Amino acid sequence: MCKRTILITGGAGFIGNHVVRLFVNKYPEYKIINLDKLTYAGNLANLKDIEDKPNYKFVKMDICDFEAIYQLMQDEQVDGIIHLAAESHVDRSIKDPFTFARTNVMGTLSLLQAAKLYWESQPEPYKIAVSSQPSAVSVEVEVKSQCQSQCQSQCQSQCQCQSQESESYPKSVDCCPLSVDQNTVD
Repeated sequence: MCKRTILITGGAGFIGNHVVRLFVNKYPEYKIINLDKLTYAGNLANLKDIEDKPNYKFVKMDICDFEAIYQLMQDEQVDGIIHLAAESHVDRSIKDPFTFARTNVMGTLSLLQAAKLYWESQPEPYKIAVSSQPSAVSVEVEVKSQCQSQCQSQCQSQCQCQSQESESYPKSVDCCPLSVDQNTVD
C-alpha cells in the first residue's frame, strides 16, 4: 500500500513535468498521479524516463470535469493535490479569454469543490490525521522565517531586502543572500 497518493494537475506542462519527476523519484513510496488534458502546453515525451515507474500513473482528463475528478479522487484515494494546470500564455488569453477563464477559474473551482466533497466524505479519524500533519506550506513559512531571522541578525548591512522595501514592494525574504539548504527540510 502506498504511503500517500498525490494528484498533480498539469503534470505534462513545462513546470509540471519537473514536479512530477521530482515526486516520482524522490518519493517511491508515494503514488503520483499526473492529471493533464494534454493541450498545446502538455507534452508526455518530457516524462518518458518515468512512465514505467511503479509509483507513476498518467490520467488524461480536464480539470473542468467535476464528476470525473471527484470519481478519480474516490477511486485512487487521493490525499494530496498539487494544482499546476493552467492556461498561461498571455497571447492565448487575449485571443480566447473564455477558454483561459474556463480552465483557470472554473477548472480550479471544480478541483477545489471535488476535493472538498471528497475530504468531507472521509471518516473522521482520516480528517484528524491529515489535518494534524504539518503541511508543505507551514514548513516553507518556517524556513523563510528562519532565513529572515538569519538575514536580519547576520547580514543586515548586506541584505538587499532593506533597500528594496517600499509600499508596493514589501520586504521579502526571497531576496535574502543566505541560501537555505532544501535537503534539511522534509
